[in-house]
Amino acid sequence: MRPPRRGRRRVGRAGVLAAAGRGTGRGRALRDARRPARRGGAAAYTTAHRRGGRLRRLCGRRARPAHRHPGRAGGTRADGTPRAGDDVLGAGPAPLRGRRGGRGRPLRRRRSRRPWEEAVNEELAALGSYFVLEALPDGPVAHGWRRLADLCEPGPLEARTADVRRVLSGTSGVEVEERVAASTVSLGLFSRLLSPAVGAAALGVPAPPLALDTVWWRPFESGPWPLAVEPAGHPPGLDEALSSLVDRFATGFGLSRTILWGNASSALFGAVAGLRASRPDLVPAAAAFAVATLGRHPYAGTGDVVRGAFVRRSCCLYYRVPGGGYCGDCVLESRRRAGGR
Repeated sequence: MRPPRRGRRRVGRAGVLAAAGRGTGRGRALRDARRPARRGGAAAYTTAHRRGGRLRRLCGRRARPAHRHPGRAGGTRADGTPRAGDDVLGAGPAPLRGRRGGRGRPLRRRRSRRPWEEAVNEELAALGSYFVLEALPDGPVAHGWRRLADLCEPGPLEARTADVRRVLSGTSGVEVEERVAASTVSLGLFSRLLSPAVGAAALGVPAPPLALDTVWWRPFESGPWPLAVEPAGHPPGLDEALSSLVDRFATGFGLSRTILWGNASSALFGAVAGLRASRPDLVPAAAAFAVATLGRHPYAGTGDVVRGAFVRRSCCLYYRVPGGGYCGDCVLESRRRAGGR
């Protein structure tokens, strides 16, 4: 048997592992503490700090918690920016690396098994009553639900306009014109259709499939229109749906298409104003979406943004209701203010 070299102590396997920093938690912590940080790496967890639940500072940067994937829906972070990821300028955070994912492999993130409709509807519902989309029950017709396309047929809009006209006439004590009531109905309907689209754009989540064949409504007495949508898989067709409804209001009640598209633009910016109460941090993103929408057909030419406020170029006719007054974005109100200076 060869004698051991002078100056070297014979140790067992446990001693070798302990000296190398393996076998005990304390040894692993010492080993990781001695290991130099990788150059160019982003935030990472070490074994010792994972155990203690604290983030370690590496490469001169403060470690940040993991973000969701840039393409995954998920609301907003604490600073109000969209939670679709930090990849705004094409440089999102690097995935965290550690023992769980293997050397050089990103940690696996658990995917949510919930359908995106459920998650998106919950986030939209938190924005307000004009943003919510109800869950469509099985057998919707039996529960009183009807497709949005049914509003383009004779009957439903006439009944709703008659109800609104009766309420407005009873409140004012004067018979209100049918076209004034119809314009009020269109403004409420357009607000319910456009608000979820504005909310989804502000949240950075997929837009609901808003179209004539995918949106459902049910009769109601007062308040916002109850709306529900079918599951995903249908392309969005909101502009086409609004165009069909504008034609229906124009031919059925003698309303100008200029007034009706002005109502749509007013509903668009009304959704932005509604976010100031529920989620003021989303107002910049919602306003950017509204301004971009206003610049394209068929919304172009219906209004202007003056000193940060939307002013329409037409009137919704609500001033013709006794005691109704002018809306905040009305062109008549802006002219009255300009004349009083």
